[in-house]
Amino acid sequence: MLLIARTEPFVFSEDTILSLHRLFYCGIDADEAGKHRSHQVFITGTEYIPPTAGEVPVLMAELVAELNAKSTKLHPVRLAALAHRRLVDIHPFTDGNGRTARLLMNLFLVNKGYQIVSIPPIQRTEYIGALIMAQNSNGSDDEAFLRLIAECEIEAQKDYCRMFRIEPPKKSKTRER
Repeated sequence: MLLIARTEPFVFSEDTILSLHRLFYCGIDADEAGKHRSHQVFITGTEYIPPTAGEVPVLMAELVAELNAKSTKLHPVRLAALAHRRLVDIHPFTDGNGRTARLLMNLFLVNKGYQIVSIPPIQRTEYIGALIMAQNSNGSDDEAFLRLIAECEIEAQKDYCRMFRIEPPKKSKTRER
């Protein structure tokens, strides 16, 4: 993963996404690792119904094209969060979609010099809720999810500052006029 993350210029590709899934899923189900699902799936705990298996290849190609088109237009944290959310929406794999989406997000963040984002267990409910909100709005309400990812990135940076005993910059106070 780090070899891919250090690639310059970084380009999103479907092969990269399939490789990320294969990285961890081959130990769970080698026959399905790194392959699109061939059947309909449902996500427990949500009313969201992922696209049909037949739609997955086209949606994945569209996702890769969208991410590459926006890669220089969006802030890296925003783009990483978008990549995560859209991959989860497509749900291209039988299992491991969330893990693959988090790996993809972190792959891009590391490439752009940001910290690896971890969703702590205490925020899992907020994480799932923000994803469901975005899915129920067909992506028109991503703000809660984007904010959560941005806050997790900030916390990861603060953790590194604490670990290396670096005082993070103070917020500047501005007066309202």
